[in-house]
Amino acid sequence: MEFQLYSAVSDSVDMWRWCILALWSLVVNFGILPVAAQHDHPSECTFPRFVQSPMTQDGDLMPWITQRLWKADGSRWITQVEHRINKNTIDSLRRNEADCSDGICISTAELYTRVCLQSQHHNKFIVRETKKHRPGVKEYKCMQFIRRSGIVVQVRTGVAWSSIDQVKCDDDSLSVDADYDWPWLGPRLTEQWIECPLIGGFDFVTTDIAKRQIGE
Repeated sequence: MEFQLYSAVSDSVDMWRWCILALWSLVVNFGILPVAAQHDHPSECTFPRFVQSPMTQDGDLMPWITQRLWKADGSRWITQVEHRINKNTIDSLRRNEADCSDGICISTAELYTRVCLQSQHHNKFIVRETKKHRPGVKEYKCMQFIRRSGIVVQVRTGVAWSSIDQVKCDDDSLSVDADYDWPWLGPRLTEQWIECPLIGGFDFVTTDIAKRQIGE
């Protein structure tokens, strides 16, 4: 009986030693480490300082503006998307011009809320996206902020996934989508002057609301 017990204990120890050696071999030879399960809750992740929305004296967050369309005569805008970023949260909405009996009114439609879950390299972030018209539905995606100047930012966004574990943040997984095609124009409390000569810039086209090109 004592011999059988000793043999069983010895076999168990040998098995653990074999497992440890196998794991160590993976780490040394392939750089493979066990990956902990990713959790759906905000951590210390916050969006970059250069995209944080400044606050007015009244305590309102100033938005980043994109996808703005103007009337054909250029007198005023008729629709635009606004993004307000506060620490680890992005609240996005669309404003549209609407006809009212007493003049011009603006209607507002909430688009989504994104919460930063994980920070990656090169200003990439894994976020959880929720939409008011789809309560209870959570989507996960990667997004990247590309700073072009103090008041111009471009955003690259990956496809939406139902699980955070499916999200990829490599460059090939980030699509050049509508967010990227329309730079975000930044909020500013004071004018920012850039000395000549200007370096860089954008190639762009001008279209009317029917998306007919009228200049470039």
